[in-house]
Amino acid sequence: MNQDPFKEYKKQTKPDQREKSYAWHTVIGLQDVDGLTPPRYLIDTAIKNIEGKITFDEAQTLLDT
Repeated sequence: MNQDPFKEYKKQTKPDQREKSYAWHTVIGLQDVDGLTPPRYLIDTAIKNIEGKITFDEAQTLLDT
């Protein structure tokens, strides 16, 4: 992953957004270690979760379908 799509959220003062961005970054980083490129859909879903537009359970459901 060349650019960190969550960089701005890590700078946020809201601890919830910061923690979520680190968690998603870890998930995507694990894919990168395996040589997998995460789809844009995964990143967009993660951003919706970080911004509080969807819950983690909703993000999981979207990614499972």
